[in-house]
Amino acid sequence: MPFGMSDERIKEIQSMIEPARFTVVGASTEFQTTEAFVRSVLPPGFEPLDEATGLVRIGHMQSAMCGDFNTCTVVLNARFQQW
Repeated sequence: MPFGMSDERIKEIQSMIEPARFTVVGASTEFQTTEAFVRSVLPPGFEPLDEATGLVRIGHMQSAMCGDFNTCTVVLNARFQQW
């Protein structure tokens, strides 16, 4: 039996998703690290960029869809398969 949804169900889901708005309070900072560290944590196929840098973001988010929650993101500057 193929998966499918009625037009009414699709409209119901869209009505729940469309009003999603996020409020974010937070801070971010850039940092430098070593190429050896970046290589040790990247998955296969990724290579560090010329400078081993990254970004850390810490924040508190609020949304009518999922309530309040805290976030922390660590981003490393890298490329995938020589792009």
